[in-house]
Amino acid sequence: MKRPAVRARLKIQTYALGGIPRPGRRSDFGGILHIHGAVDLDADRMTDLILSDQDFGEFYLRRRTVSDFIYDAARLFNLVLVGYSANDPPMRYLLNAIAADGSRFDDLKERFTFIGSDAPDPTALEDWRGRGITPIHYDAAGGHSILLDVLQRWAEVSAINGKKNAVDKELRRIVSRKPNSRE
Repeated sequence: MKRPAVRARLKIQTYALGGIPRPGRRSDFGGILHIHGAVDLDADRMTDLILSDQDFGEFYLRRRTVSDFIYDAARLFNLVLVGYSANDPPMRYLLNAIAADGSRFDDLKERFTFIGSDAPDPTALEDWRGRGITPIHYDAAGGHSILLDVLQRWAEVSAINGKKNAVDKELRRIVSRKPNSRE
């Protein structure tokens, strides 16, 4: 089964380790970041993957490829983690440092993570909040198709990608609903 982006022939920029750019104030930056690497489909090209403690040291500490990108991006963009636990020690420490910077710098953007499970785990949700990341739980009992629907809807009404009419309609819907409504 082809993924929706493939069916729609969308070209989504992806980045992995050695190819991770330094983010800037460009508004056209976007894509998927594979922070532990990705297998290059071109067999003639070298593939960078984080598989060992030495690899973590190389890309997080020595080259600072991942840590510099995440830190800079947290100041410029809202970050969204999908399918990532952030339990590897270098990333956990990095996210904790960024959360601590929230009290010192007012230019940090909000960070989110999508958590799919049958039922929300209050401890896991609180752990994410402790790292300065807003967890968004979704019901994954029937697979992760709900996540795809949410991300597609989010793109439709985003300030950057969304169409003005769709954004305006969604805003009217939100402000017209009753307080504490879960619609």
